[in-house]
Amino acid sequence: MIEQKEIFDYIIEPLSLDNPVASLERLISCHISQEAKKRIASNILMKLPFIDMTDEEIKEINRIITEEKNIFRKKKDLLVGPSQIKVDGKTEKISHGETNGLFVVHSDISPFGCINRIIATSINDGKGEHKVIAAEMGNEISLSVYTAYEAVRYLLGSYDLKPGGFKTLDNYGITVQVGRAGRQYKGYSLGLSVATAILSSLIPFPVEPDVAFTGAISIRGDIEEVSGIPEKLKICRLKGMKRVYIPEKNAKDGCRIPGMAVIPSSTLKAVAEEVFGSETIASFVKRLNTQKKREDTAISAYEAKGKILISLVGNRDPYGTSYHNTDIKEYSEGPVITAFRRLNPDFVLLLPTRETMKNASKTEVEIENIVKKKICTVRLLDIPDPTDYDVVYIAILSAINSVENKLKDMEVFLSLSSGTPQMHTVLIDLIRSRRLKAHPLQVIEPRFAKSWEDRVRIVRSEYLGI
Repeated sequence: MIEQKEIFDYIIEPLSLDNPVASLERLISCHISQEAKKRIASNILMKLPFIDMTDEEIKEINRIITEEKNIFRKKKDLLVGPSQIKVDGKTEKISHGETNGLFVVHSDISPFGCINRIIATSINDGKGEHKVIAAEMGNEISLSVYTAYEAVRYLLGSYDLKPGGFKTLDNYGITVQVGRAGRQYKGYSLGLSVATAILSSLIPFPVEPDVAFTGAISIRGDIEEVSGIPEKLKICRLKGMKRVYIPEKNAKDGCRIPGMAVIPSSTLKAVAEEVFGSETIASFVKRLNTQKKREDTAISAYEAKGKILISLVGNRDPYGTSYHNTDIKEYSEGPVITAFRRLNPDFVLLLPTRETMKNASKTEVEIENIVKKKICTVRLLDIPDPTDYDVVYIAILSAINSVENKLKDMEVFLSLSSGTPQMHTVLIDLIRSRRLKAHPLQVIEPRFAKSWEDRVRIVRSEYLGI
């Protein structure tokens, strides 16, 4: 049997996310006694004066009150309008870096839509500390934020951003906050709104407060299909949105709403050019291309305070047979243990996939048995296909950024000897693009090395640019 408190929390949940209409709809459909419904209805009505509501929401609430005579006291409960209820000032401009992101809180019975303010800030501080501030964020939202940033870089590249411009862009410290969505939501549909907020902050150029966005996004800026479009459009109508950007693949789910334009879009570039204008974006790219890189004297005079080893985890870790001759049953140290013994780092970051998670746990135990203290951190690369370049790129970047505070003022070594070829390609690209300042390492198999010390080499390649 469902507890009374659980029923109450279920009904009130939309109200806590500024969707009182959804709370009233849940109340009406809930199978409880009329007396219980009256008590909960009274509680909801007492909270309404403290919620920002539009005229459309007040109109919808009054309709529900009028129709549900057995729950409400009709005339006494009717909302008389803005004189008693705080109304959101939709005519005011919001600051640059702010957008309205749409998400749906799912329920087996009645999902409901929410509008969530996404806030991005960017400072050209010369450090390039791209990070996410919002400790409560789930992994899916975190990946959406990193993917959105990569989509922004890809978009600016299409406007002929030069290598020097990319370096200037990477000097920006970017912070993204998703607020309450981090606690209530799991999914990727905030990607488009996050990318638009980042662009708005960088350019800088404010987005109109009556525009909302929903759509997952790839690192190339393709807008992917999402769920819950009807619920999202309903909350947009109630909150007075004038334009809503949805994925083109969801065009079939859209509907005509008087006074609101529903705009199906397939790429971030198409959305950005409509929201900001192509000339505005081109002007920002020109500034990036011509701006001189800030010299950070603290960095130029920097001395490493310790060593960090970052490594993927393979099937030969921590111990395994020969790479090339499986008939040889003699077990030897895998790449991670060998690199660890050679470097003697102060911190080790292990990046396994689901298939190698057990190997990572064994490697962590082995390393910490050697040093007799806790120095390892394991970050799972939760990717369905370890050969998909785009998915691998985002997963690895997210994992590394999750420990960025540990990377400061430390000498970073990145092993290229475990994992798939696609993963190695991604790691090399991160080093070449300076997204990760690290020494690439290669662990040589014993039969190819002249000595034990020679098994671990710094990779230097004129052709690869590392």
